[in-house]
Amino acid sequence: MRKNTQPRAPFLLAITVGVSLFMIAPMLLSVMAGLVNNYSTGLKSGLTLRWLGEVWENYGGTVGWSIALAIACVIGTVLLGGPRASSRNCSRCRSRCRASRQRSH
Repeated sequence: MRKNTQPRAPFLLAITVGVSLFMIAPMLLSVMAGLVNNYSTGLKSGLTLRWLGEVWENYGGTVGWSIALAIACVIGTVLLGGPRASSRNCSRCRSRCRASRQRSH
């Protein structure tokens, strides 16, 4: 059996790749701008992590609280969403099981 390896929607693939590049390219340029010693000379000036220290010095508290808030959101989602998703899945299964039992009798 031969598998179809051609994309089914080349237009959608082209749009997806284009939007992805449009979103990722500025981010990569920003990171590169922060890592070079001198932005005007580019990579020839060498790489540095100096900007990380400056950002942490100025915004370390904010970054820490942002990470703590993100972790709290994940914990809340797991604690509240996990059991809810499980109960919804089980209730669907029970209704299917009841319907199949009624049809068989």
